[in-house]
Amino acid sequence: MYKYFYFGMITLDALTLAASLRYFLKTKKRQIGALVLWFGSRFLSSLFPYILYIYMGWETEHLMSFSVLLEGFLMYYLFLLLLSKKQWFDKFLFMIPMAIFVIEFYFLENYYDVMYVTHVFYYVFVSALLIWLINREKIPQPFQYFINLLLVFHVTAFIFMLNLNFLNSNYNLGTYLFPVFWLTYIVFDILSILYFRKQYLHIQEQV
Repeated sequence: MYKYFYFGMITLDALTLAASLRYFLKTKKRQIGALVLWFGSRFLSSLFPYILYIYMGWETEHLMSFSVLLEGFLMYYLFLLLLSKKQWFDKFLFMIPMAIFVIEFYFLENYYDVMYVTHVFYYVFVSALLIWLINREKIPQPFQYFINLLLVFHVTAFIFMLNLNFLNSNYNLGTYLFPVFWLTYIVFDILSILYFRKQYLHIQEQV
């Protein structure tokens, strides 16, 4: 069952990447470019570890953890692009995810396990950035919808990751809740595809 969920995630990630890339090539907006890179990182971090694990038997958790770090940097870059004016923290805030990653790598000694602290902090970090944007910045209405969508996804993932150890130790509960998280992931991808398609068609109509 999990294999089909995972295949569905990879397929939808590829479609979302294609939809966002098509929209970016039409607009050349840097914030959309940041999202293209973010979706690309998610897609590659799902595809390559799966191939390496299935066909070569490699342990690939470290690739996924590095991808989370990269995604954090890309979300921070998107945050900077949407700021209307420079803030006092914008020069060093991006160092926090790196510090968390390095501390967990060197001192907690679980690099080849799921880097739990890094993952949880990523969702907290990005959620905080998105909340700042929503409350303090005037974001154009169409893009405001997508920022809200990103926030809902990251908050949901944060709640899931925060309880991951408990779910792993409780097989029966995990059997029911893991599909719920994957469904959230899939719905996020589908809504993202629809958003980028709608915006692309809107531009096409104006040409």
